[in-house]
Amino acid sequence: MWDGTVSAPGPAAALPAAAGPGRNTHRAAALAVVCAAQFVLLLDLTVVNVALPTVQSDLAIGPMELQWLITAYALTYGGFLLLAGRAADVFGRRRVFVGGMVVFGAASLAAGLAPGAGLLVAARAAQGLGGAAASAGALALVTTTFREGRERNRALGIFANVASAGGVSGLILGGVLTGWAGWRSVFLVNVPIAIAAAAVAPFVLSEARRTPARRRLDVVGALTSTLALLALVYGLARAGQAGFDDVLSVSALTGGVVLGAAFVLAERRAPDPLIPGRLLRLPTVLGTDLTALAVSPLIGATPFFLTLYMQRVLNLSPAITALAFLPMTLTITLTTTLATRRAEDVGLRRLLLLGVASLALGAVLLSRVSTAGSYPADVLPGMLLFAIGLAASYTGAGIGGTTGVADADQGVAGGLLNTAKQVGSAVGLTVLAVVATGGGAATQADGAVVGGLMTAFVSALGFPAMAVLAATTLLRGRSAARRAPRADRAGRPQPVAAPCLAVDC
Repeated sequence: MWDGTVSAPGPAAALPAAAGPGRNTHRAAALAVVCAAQFVLLLDLTVVNVALPTVQSDLAIGPMELQWLITAYALTYGGFLLLAGRAADVFGRRRVFVGGMVVFGAASLAAGLAPGAGLLVAARAAQGLGGAAASAGALALVTTTFREGRERNRALGIFANVASAGGVSGLILGGVLTGWAGWRSVFLVNVPIAIAAAAVAPFVLSEARRTPARRRLDVVGALTSTLALLALVYGLARAGQAGFDDVLSVSALTGGVVLGAAFVLAERRAPDPLIPGRLLRLPTVLGTDLTALAVSPLIGATPFFLTLYMQRVLNLSPAITALAFLPMTLTITLTTTLATRRAEDVGLRRLLLLGVASLALGAVLLSRVSTAGSYPADVLPGMLLFAIGLAASYTGAGIGGTTGVADADQGVAGGLLNTAKQVGSAVGLTVLAVVATGGGAATQADGAVVGGLMTAFVSALGFPAMAVLAATTLLRGRSAARRAPRADRAGRPQPVAAPCLAVDC
């Protein structure tokens, strides 16, 4: 069990005061604020999808500009997560969270009032930037507000449940809002929530103490990492539209790799690197992040495949397709709740492997789709296994990616984990979509769609295999826990009384 026992902590490692009614109320309010913010941030990833046809008709924009309404948000959101996480550690999690919500709210207002495609795309990019800052600050606030172990696990479970609900609710609310109040309402609905979260945050969120030495940001590392992520996400997004033989796609991806190498070299020389080496020396963190990176391609691509199959082959309307995802939402909620309650007994490695196995089995079942199929027989069983796998693996990732990490590094630890998820999802959606559709989904016959999906799901099994390798290699047992001693709030290692941080104890 993760007992969180620490022997002889230093003065800077003082644990939170014992919980009491007032403290519990304060923490509940803090969790409610960050969960509300995370809900609207994840809602915005999907709520626009349903409104796209209406936006295209109203503003008379072309397919490429329409695609950029999705890509612009994903580009800045994924590109700035790592920088936002470190900025939260350096300048304060609450400051970064509030600043992110203000930018997100202002950008949402601009998007809702945009007169043309250019300003709308720019507003979407600003939404992604604000979303990255708010998301990085939100996760760090959860992990520093709640004591490591069962208490934090349950808080992370609630946080994950709300985030999942936000993502799926976007599919439903997007259709309702667009039909009732027009496409602009899908952006304007964010504004009051963002304003409320930013206004309440200073009263319910506590800023972690910082040492003067932490008030430094690795500028070279920040520039190279952010530009590398932006290039990679853009290259993948463009390759999904134009193919991997497109000059701009290849140039962007090559530039991303070169900048990534420059980032690694810069980090080795930086006195206070963007990603502290001590963080990557924690087997729990490294193993968890690599496992999350490996499963994210399948997680990112599966909802797209299911939507394509249900609408193109089963001929379900967009509204019915959205409702068809409700069983998945409920399963994610139930599995996440159970996983957070039993995580200490099951062990992180087993929890992650359970999630990976469920994702793989779900992919096997979904690879058996047919042109004469049905939702109950061809979609639902695989969808439910996918939901169990998503909930178990991402719940384990949220716990493992922050376990044993000093409070001073919680922001960058969360940013690193979320970056792994976003980059993995972008890779999966691009590569597997090309495998499934060959870039021509809109013109394929039903048989070609089904054949492509079968091939894509079989090909996707390689990602869970890599996740199993990462989890079993790096999360080895009690020895891994001893190699990853708990650090205090200032980042100084502290002796640990043999806790089981990452494994099957």
